[in-house]
Amino acid sequence: MQVIIDARTATSHFPGIGRYVSNLLDAIAALQDEMSLHIIRSPAPIGYPVASSLQETVCDASVFSLRQQWAIPKLIDKIGGSLYHSTYYLMPYRVNVPVVFTCHDLIPIVYPQYFSPFQRTIYRVAHRIAARASSCIIAVSESTKSDLTKYFSIDERKISAIPLAANKTFNPQPMDTIEVARSRYDLPQRYCLYVGTNKPHKNLLGLLNAWKLLYDKKALEGHSLIIAGQWDPRYPEAKELTSTSGLNKVVTFTGEVNEEHLPALYSGASVFVQPSLYEGFGLPIIEAMACGTAVTCSNTSSLPEVAGDAAMLFDPRDPKSIAATLGDIIADNAKRDSLREKSIQRASRFSWQKTALNTIDIYRKVCLSSKV
Repeated sequence: MQVIIDARTATSHFPGIGRYVSNLLDAIAALQDEMSLHIIRSPAPIGYPVASSLQETVCDASVFSLRQQWAIPKLIDKIGGSLYHSTYYLMPYRVNVPVVFTCHDLIPIVYPQYFSPFQRTIYRVAHRIAARASSCIIAVSESTKSDLTKYFSIDERKISAIPLAANKTFNPQPMDTIEVARSRYDLPQRYCLYVGTNKPHKNLLGLLNAWKLLYDKKALEGHSLIIAGQWDPRYPEAKELTSTSGLNKVVTFTGEVNEEHLPALYSGASVFVQPSLYEGFGLPIIEAMACGTAVTCSNTSSLPEVAGDAAMLFDPRDPKSIAATLGDIIADNAKRDSLREKSIQRASRFSWQKTALNTIDIYRKVCLSSKV
């Protein structure tokens, strides 16, 4: 069985999907299964490490281009694959082998107000076609699986929920490593951390309003809020609110952080906070937990499923709920210590080896059923 995995999304343009692709490829390659693996990648530099032992073919047809509809099928025929795995919904929809498609989230469907009518239409149509073209859909969480059945009426038997995991580099870091990262990004000794983009569904405005409540009550206990991640200039509201509300002294935007420094940033944080309105999985939660950081997050979408009982939950639509939960953890050392222990235990339940094994099982079932 030769599986072709489309790795054209393993670039910095797709931070979450890029992590998924690179970690999945590494985990499958490490299993030394009898399955042969071949990747199709973009000529652009791969933004995430991928196992060097893998066979690869470079294709300059973007996932956003119409040309991929004939360029990728020709490559698949030339390579001689048994199965094609697309890690993104914009994909070639007519190929001569069985198709597996990974769905990461349905944000434009669940929160249409953040997208134009044209974007919503393209997203909905492309997902419908991808679902019909696929023999099996991999959802990154039970929540995403539920959304697929709800919004697209897909038979749940066609969908398999396979969770993600933290890379093995995410673990509690020694103090000297934390200090290097703290110095590099000019971080204070005590801070709460958010890692992600500033897109509207990430709810940074809700988090900042909650932080303002704690600041006004003098309940920050010497903490600053660190917002780390790629900055999308289309959504300047978070920085504008920070400036107009007087939070500049207790809120820092680091911009994008190098992958090698993320474990230290997580490890040095008193609390990691994920205030999103919606996440397909919420990988930073597991990354923070793997580093032994106390976690608090929203009680919506996939986040309670991922966090289990190892995090304190809040209502992301209510700044008072966010503030009360954050303030409770900040003020209570014993509670933070308890959450740290639970974090490491929870993170250990997720591994890329499990993700790879479950994914390979899907490949086998799809190939077997295609021969019947």
